[in-house]
Amino acid sequence: MVLDSTVISAVTGQPLRLQPLRLGISEQDVSNSLSGTIATTAKSFDLQLLDDKLQVVATLASPKGTYSFANIPPGTYRLRVLIDSNGDGRWRGGDPNLLVLPEPVYLHPRPQQVRAGFDIVEAIQF
Repeated sequence: MVLDSTVISAVTGQPLRLQPLRLGISEQDVSNSLSGTIATTAKSFDLQLLDDKLQVVATLASPKGTYSFANIPPGTYRLRVLIDSNGDGRWRGGDPNLLVLPEPVYLHPRPQQVRAGFDIVEAIQF
């Protein structure tokens, strides 16, 4: 790209008479992140990042105090927590025969809009 100094004028109206300035244009990979603090009494849980179709994009196992999902593409995301209340190291869904209740699930109430070049900070409490 070349900027033509004859088109740019000073406040006084006089041409600037500068040498042409060559600028290169490059594609940059802009990083995006979603992070924040976690306030919970749960000892064992999985924090999941879900896309707009509610598919799991990434999972963090019991992050302590803070969480961070880095280098995620722009889009709309939700935060979901699967709480391992019995402490066996995995989340248990409900029994099809309705004999055993599923372990708790927390879905953050607001979707997070991640845009190029932005770092979103969102606190969660469950």
